[in-house]
Amino acid sequence: MSVLRAVTVGVLVTVLALTLAGCTQGPPVGSLEGKLTLKGQPFSNARVNLINQKTGKALAAELAPDGSFRVENAEVGTYVVFLAPKTVGDPDNPAAGSGQDPNVPPECYDQGASKLRVEIKPGPNTATIELAP
Repeated sequence: MSVLRAVTVGVLVTVLALTLAGCTQGPPVGSLEGKLTLKGQPFSNARVNLINQKTGKALAAELAPDGSFRVENAEVGTYVVFLAPKTVGDPDNPAAGSGQDPNVPPECYDQGASKLRVEIKPGPNTATIELAP
C-alpha cells in the first residue's frame, strides 16, 4: 500500500504543480518607448494615456521635455492613445499645466473621440505619435 500511496501523492503533486504553473502565467506583455510630436516637434505639455481596446487595461505616463515616454508590462494589443492636461506647471513654460493645450486637436484629449492608436507586441516596441489632425 505504501508504494501505491507514494505514486498517488506524486501524481497529485505533479498535477497541482502543472496547474499552478499555468495559472501564474499572465497574458503576453511588451514595453513601449514612445514620443509625442505636434507638427513634427516634440510635445510634452500633457500626460499620455493608453487604453487597451480589448481588455480595458489602462496605462499612463508622464512626458519628458523631448516628448518621450515609456510604459512597461503592457498587455499585448491595440491601445487608444489620448491626453490628459498636466496638473503641475513646467517652470520653463509657465503656461503648461493650465489645461488643454489649444494647439492640440481637442479630440486628442477625449478617449472616445481620439483616433490615435498604438499596437503593442510582445517585447520592446517603439512609436512616434503625431498629434496633428
